[in-house]
Amino acid sequence: MSDPNRMRFATDQFYFKGPEAMNSLFAWVPEAVSNTLAIAEQCNLKLDFDQYHLPRYAVPEGTTAKSYLLELCEKGMLRRYPAGADTVLRQRLEHELKTIEQMGFLSYF
Repeated sequence: MSDPNRMRFATDQFYFKGPEAMNSLFAWVPEAVSNTLAIAEQCNLKLDFDQYHLPRYAVPEGTTAKSYLLELCEKGMLRRYPAGADTVLRQRLEHELKTIEQMGFLSYF
């Protein structure tokens, strides 16, 4: 909280407002609120919270999600640590990649 460069939202208005607040905010264009309701009533969305819904990214031909992620991580490590990764960094990378693989998130990352 004390970091002046931390991520912040420019406003404190990131929450769901009730109908009264929305009618007040859009008093100059009341059809905006009624149109929003009309659109919402036409939507039929059912979310399955029993499984993950993550995008799957294609990997270059001849690679697997695991090998490609490892390749990207290795390149990133060399970019951040040009002198080479020490044992602690390499162990941490292996641990993180193992966790990602066990959770089934290789293609997502």
